[in-house]
Amino acid sequence: MKIVVIAAHPDDEALGCGGSIIKHSMKGDKVHIRILTDGATTRDSGGLKEKLRENASTCSEILGATSLKFYDLPNQRLDAIPVLDIIETIEEILDEVKPDRIYTHHVGDRNIDHQKVHHATLTAARPLAGSYIKEIYSYFVHSSTEWYQSSSSNVFIPNVFVEISDVIDRKIEAMECYETECRPFPHLRSSESIRLHSQCWGLDSGLKYAEPFMLIRSLRNSL
Repeated sequence: MKIVVIAAHPDDEALGCGGSIIKHSMKGDKVHIRILTDGATTRDSGGLKEKLRENASTCSEILGATSLKFYDLPNQRLDAIPVLDIIETIEEILDEVKPDRIYTHHVGDRNIDHQKVHHATLTAARPLAGSYIKEIYSYFVHSSTEWYQSSSSNVFIPNVFVEISDVIDRKIEAMECYETECRPFPHLRSSESIRLHSQCWGLDSGLKYAEPFMLIRSLRNSL
C-alpha cells in the first residue's frame, strides 16, 4: 500500500499519525511524508527553518517513512494566499505518489493552516472516475485539534482507532526530535501528554494505547 501524509508544519506528522506511520512501515507499506510549510517564517530568529528540516529528517527515519519532502508555502499564512496554490501543490503530491490512502488535517483545528490544508486536500483528492485514492483520514494534532470545538460541525469525533501500544515509545522518540516544538509537562506537546492522550484514546476503544482518526472517505471493491 502507498500512503501519503500531508502536513502543514514539521511535527504535525509525528503528533497526528506517527504511530500509524511506524505500523505501516513495519508491514512493508510505503509512507511518503509531505510538509507544506517550513514552520518557521513567522517566528524565525535565524536558522530555525534549517533546524526544523533536520529534525523532520531524523524524525522520518525513526518513523520508517519511505520519503520526506518539503514545500515552501507561507507558514501561518495559508489563509493569505490563493487556495488554488495549496490545491495545486497537493495535486502535484498526489500525482507523484499516487497513494492508496491519505492522512491529512482535521477540518476543525484551531490552526488556520490545518484548516486550509484539510479543505485543499479534499479538493485535490475529489472522487473522480479511475481515482487511485481509496481512503482519506483526518488526524488529531495536540494543542490544535482540541482547541477549536465551538460547534457540532467541527468537533473531532474519531471513528477509527489504531493500536500503537507496541510503538508508543518510538512515536514519542520521533516527536522528541523536534527540540523547538516540544514543551515540558503539562503542555499538550510534552512527551507525557502524548503518552496520556494515546492512553485515553485507547481507553475509548478498548486498547492500551491508540491513535484516533476520522474516516472521511473509503472506496471498496468488495465487502
